[in-house]
Amino acid sequence: MLNKDSYRTGTCESPVCECGLEEETVIHLFLNCNKYSHIRSDLFNTVEDVCSKLKRNFTIGDKVQLLLAPTNKYNMKKRDYLELKEALFQFLCKTGGKL
Repeated sequence: MLNKDSYRTGTCESPVCECGLEEETVIHLFLNCNKYSHIRSDLFNTVEDVCSKLKRNFTIGDKVQLLLAPTNKYNMKKRDYLELKEALFQFLCKTGGKL
């Protein structure tokens, strides 16, 4: 569990991330934590590649949705989903399975 969840359940002393900047949430881990910036770039490079294939303008919110809860509203091909899924899996492995 992330620190914010652990803190809420009483299994962690603080909801703050190890980086010390803010509470450890999904959004913090995926978008803001400087501890994972080097591996986040690999993840978002893959997202950018998939988005460029779709020839659409995507907001950061759209990109996060593609990773966390992909839908077919973007008319993606199966290989695009698999590429995103693999990139997300690699990111999670490199974070030590925080999620």
